[in-house]
Amino acid sequence: MSKSTEALIIDHIKVVTDGIISVAKPDNFYSSWLNTGQGLDLIKTDKKKFYLGLNLWLKITEEQLLGINNPDDLNKLKEHYSWIYSLFEIKKMIKN
Repeated sequence: MSKSTEALIIDHIKVVTDGIISVAKPDNFYSSWLNTGQGLDLIKTDKKKFYLGLNLWLKITEEQLLGINNPDDLNKLKEHYSWIYSLFEIKKMIKN
């Protein structure tokens, strides 16, 4: 049985979150951001709430934690951090 798109997104969120934690070590201010994957897993059947939460997570990830939301700049980071690939995969899945 294949995973749903939402389950795949949650898997990618875990990869990105772990990657950012290993590099940036965000403080407790971002504790809710750290738990987004778990929260989204609980509401993955409610598509509207799921994607609302996902978009908020993406905004925080790109603008506050990475300080980048330009695809070209993110692409440059992919050369140094393999977890950026998962961020691109999430964005690709949202567009479909």
